[in-house]
Amino acid sequence: MSRWIIAPRGMVELGPVPEIYIDGIGAVEISGHNMRFHLFAKEANYNGEGEQHVIKVRVLTPADVMPIYMGQLAPCMPFDHHAAPAPPAGPRLVK
Repeated sequence: MSRWIIAPRGMVELGPVPEIYIDGIGAVEISGHNMRFHLFAKEANYNGEGEQHVIKVRVLTPADVMPIYMGQLAPCMPFDHHAAPAPPAGPRLVK
């Protein structure tokens, strides 16, 4: 079962969009005023011994919007990765 943490608003999906499973961020680079994220998935090595990190997608975004992204994601981050995040009870002060 899934549920929206940040519901889509004002977006249009004009056709099928691939869904790509990602295990982590393998690299981040600055390119002019942009940031490029290299996202990977863990896969078995070609010889079957161990695992390797295979880049699945690169995301390019303006660097100046990163604080906005972080602000949008912060309320979604639970401390217990197996528990659903609790909805905010009201304004919170951060020291």
